Amino acid sequence: LSLYKVVNGQSVPFPSSEEQLKLSSFAYQSARMGGAPTITGTVKILDNLEGQWDNVFVSFNGERFYVRKEPDNAKNNTDARETYDITFYSQRFELDNVYMIDAVQSDSDIDGYQSNSTKVQFMGDINEWAARLNASFGYTGLASEGWSVVVDDGISSEDKLVSFEDKFVSEALQEGFSIFGIPYYFDGQEIHFGYVSNELEDAFKYGVENELLSIKKTNANYKIVNRCSGYGSGDNLPYYYPNMSPRGTVSA
Repeated sequence: LSLYKVVNGQSVPFPSSEEQLKLSSFAYQSARMGGAPTITGTVKILDNLEGQWDNVFVSFNGERFYVRKEPDNAKNNTDARETYDITFYSQRFELDNVYMIDAVQSDSDIDGYQSNSTKVQFMGDINEWAARLNASFGYTGLASEGWSVVVDDGISSEDKLVSFEDKFVSEALQEGFSIFGIPYYFDGQEIHFGYVSNELEDAFKYGVENELLSIKKTNANYKIVNRCSGYGSGDNLPYYYPNMSPRGTVSA
């Protein structure tokens, strides 16, 4: 993964085109409905990059992962280079820092409480919930950053009472899941309410040129059962067992 930096709205190699840093190996961690996914890795460079990490990112699976805090660095007498241990956070971290707002929807035909505040309260279905989120994104600027919410085809719900206050968007999504019982998943910056057909969001390719460099399988060593036998006595058989059929054969 190559490192870039946003400078005057443009993405440029970091720290320079001549010495662009790359993660030769990295660890990716993600939860389907959890917090922001992360990528961790280590880079080495002769230059000291202290104070230069703002807006530095890598791209992975169509999504940008940004450095959010100054990475730790170290140096020793076995290597002249600085070693930086870096954690990159998915753009989803924006949802951890923006409040869900009950934004007024001019096209809404539902007579509900709308206040442009962090108190959210209404009676509606999953489509109304998605509309409220999109209205909040427009109000807070998340929509201009590319965020949106959609309800997958075939997904519906009964009207539910939604009521909470002072929740960040990521927390509000969890509230919605608890209320409606419909999971959500991310496709880049598009949030879907529905059941994704393949819950493995990120496909890794195996090989020296790709992300997956090794595969390890831990065998459970389960015993395979291929026959079963019954044990017992006649004490638990009813008095009428076996029964004679009209044809004279025994039926159990």
